[in-house]
Amino acid sequence: MPKVSQEHLDARRRQIIDAARLCFARNGFHRTSMPDVFAASGLSAGAVYRYFKSKDELIAACCTDALQAVAATLPDPDALRGDTASAVPMGAMLDRLVDSVVALDGEEGIGRVAIQVWGEAIRDPDLAAHVRTEYDAVLDRLVAVCAHYRDTGALAPTVDPKVVALAVMALLQGFTVQRTVLGHTSQADFKAGMHALLNTAG
Repeated sequence: MPKVSQEHLDARRRQIIDAARLCFARNGFHRTSMPDVFAASGLSAGAVYRYFKSKDELIAACCTDALQAVAATLPDPDALRGDTASAVPMGAMLDRLVDSVVALDGEEGIGRVAIQVWGEAIRDPDLAAHVRTEYDAVLDRLVAVCAHYRDTGALAPTVDPKVVALAVMALLQGFTVQRTVLGHTSQADFKAGMHALLNTAG
């Protein structure tokens, strides 16, 4: 039997996660069954269970997927060190984060899935621990980026970069809730509000 390539394994795993996310966004965690995921992915039960042993593992994978995608939009902290000429301005970096949240939601409903993950994490300590681990990884990268902005004068020299990073993450989470649940915060309005806060913070 020919050896299955890593590319094939990764593509199959991606196929399953994408199918699960669409099911979760459409029907919620508790109304989505594993057979629903089999049908949406076009794969057999055995093929899906080869990668994910339970629906809980799929929920955790969707959480990881979304947060890693957000982290990927941040500047590389290592590349920023000593490079002030080509660094992305802080306002532009925040705009990119907002754009990434909107783009990730799209037709895939990542915003709806994210809100469900937050709610489920209150009930499920294992999922809560997973969310904290993935969230902290994004936060650590954002802290390093904010430290760069402080060191290059975009933020006050006395500012704690972690405090700024936590505030940015909270703003993005609030934007996700407002956009997904309430539907009354536009992408442009939110960006304008963030820039206004940056210009008036003291």
